[in-house]
Amino acid sequence: MNRLNLQEHIKVLDNLLKKEDKFKIQSENTLLCINNKEISATTLESYYSCPFYNFAKGSLKLTEKDVGEVKTTEKGTILHNLLEIFVKRLDQVTDKISCDKLTDEIFDDIMKSQEYQKFASKPNYVYLFARLKQEARQIAYNIFTSSQKSLFKPIMFEQPFGAKCKDLKGIPLHTDVGLYNVRGKVDRVDAYKDRIRIIDYKSGEIKSTPSQFYVGKKLQLYLYMNAFLSSGYKPAGAYYSPINIAFTSSETKDALLQGKTVDIDEIINATDTKASQEKYSDIINVYKKDGSLNKSSALLSESEFYDYLDYSKLIAVNAINEISSGFIQPTPYDDSCKYCKFNGMCDFCVNEDGKVRKIDSINKETIINAVKNSNDTKNKKEQD
Repeated sequence: MNRLNLQEHIKVLDNLLKKEDKFKIQSENTLLCINNKEISATTLESYYSCPFYNFAKGSLKLTEKDVGEVKTTEKGTILHNLLEIFVKRLDQVTDKISCDKLTDEIFDDIMKSQEYQKFASKPNYVYLFARLKQEARQIAYNIFTSSQKSLFKPIMFEQPFGAKCKDLKGIPLHTDVGLYNVRGKVDRVDAYKDRIRIIDYKSGEIKSTPSQFYVGKKLQLYLYMNAFLSSGYKPAGAYYSPINIAFTSSETKDALLQGKTVDIDEIINATDTKASQEKYSDIINVYKKDGSLNKSSALLSESEFYDYLDYSKLIAVNAINEISSGFIQPTPYDDSCKYCKFNGMCDFCVNEDGKVRKIDSINKETIINAVKNSNDTKNKKEQD
């Protein structure tokens, strides 16, 4: 499928505004976020954040104008690139001094690129990059100290999966419009024996609740894990790892890895070898203040974890069905409009009838029951 040129984009938008049902697109040429029956995990999350946002970004390929400034997202990109290199060279680190030295070396190399050199002489950016280097030092040291007491070791970095990948062919999904494949790229994969954990670096605020997973806004981690199961691995956990440090007088109390851990003692102890003895871990939030395991929010039994993996595929199928039908109506989830770059293109914010999607009363039992009901329905159809 070829990309539309500028005139064709304009024609699409013009026809869109003239349609009585202006939030329904029938032309397959507009569904550029789906290419050769393959779709990215990021696009699926984007769709559930808001169908119109996904259309503007993924189909029309709209981007912000380059005004010659460092974008807010660049901070995350710099730290992301730094950590990829740092973790690969983690065996060179023995203490805080060597950690800072390696971090500074990698940071300085990144800053030598033409993309950032043009900002090097501007006073405000000199200060910004200096602070960012200090932040990078702390994040890198946190990773080093956690690696010293963990039996999980990194085995993959920026690992892609999809139809074009030799080893990891992606996630096949049977939809109403045929067989589709989900592609993606995992920031980091750590392994212990035959168990793996998926780690996705996040520079912004991390909000990952059962409600957000249920509505499809946070399904990447579990989709990613599905891609590795066919290679003989078993799940240990799926996590977001924050790569931002607040420069305050008090140290952050957030765990290094935020997400779900499979509730098996060996996995918990392999993640943090001191956890069972201290009844505390700064790597994963599996213990309450009283030292008991936090089974309600941080842990899933192995069968429950597999239910989460199955649910991620169920809602991925639903998204593909809706995207393929041409549905692009602005129906944002919660605060998705707050930082949307395309809110000038839709009337949702000024429409009195506009209501955001928000579901609060969701827990893991809701998700597990949804998978069970889907399986029951499927079995009944097969029997009929």
